[in-house]
Amino acid sequence: MCVCVCVFAGVVTSFSVGSGLVFFREYQCVPTKNVAIMGCCMIGVIIGITILSTGKKNENEEEVQEIEGGEGSDTGTGTAVTQNTALGSVPESREV
Repeated sequence: MCVCVCVFAGVVTSFSVGSGLVFFREYQCVPTKNVAIMGCCMIGVIIGITILSTGKKNENEEEVQEIEGGEGSDTGTGTAVTQNTALGSVPESREV
């Protein structure tokens, strides 16, 4: 949860300041070097969000593969495990 709050705060702050520079034409009063640094920071935030979201997708794919690989084996319990990944629900057991 802490990562989400930090990412949210960074995105809101950087894009609010950037939009204020454009909307109120304050970029005329700010040195070009500072505007360029701020643009690089915004790009860095977007890259960070992309990396975080890609890592989460890979973890979900690994969990699904583990669950799907376990369905074909005969454990003798008479139950199979299913998971609804689209809704992110908890795996359910059903009789085979």
